[in-house]
Amino acid sequence: ARNIVGPGKIVIAACDKDESSWELSEYGHGLFTQYFAWGMTNPFPADRNGDLDIDTDEAFGYAEWYAIDKTKNWTYPLPPQTPQIYRGPVGSEGFRYIFSY
Repeated sequence: ARNIVGPGKIVIAACDKDESSWELSEYGHGLFTQYFAWGMTNPFPADRNGDLDIDTDEAFGYAEWYAIDKTKNWTYPLPPQTPQIYRGPVGSEGFRYIFSY
């Protein structure tokens, strides 16, 4: 992911490069993805500052916290996962709005 990132680009991953992400059949996709989506679902818990916009850092932070918290004691079949966010070169980090309500 670090090789993909460039100015104006942000890469969000459910786990670190040497980890696997937890995929849960009841969600039909991964745990991180579920919390990423839930953060942007009414009542919009990912909007930490209450400005009616959810940016990449807010959405990632919400999903990251839950993915780490929910998997911290899980061992089978995978160990805990650590979501990652990669931004462009120094000076181009910024954030992007991904959802407004």
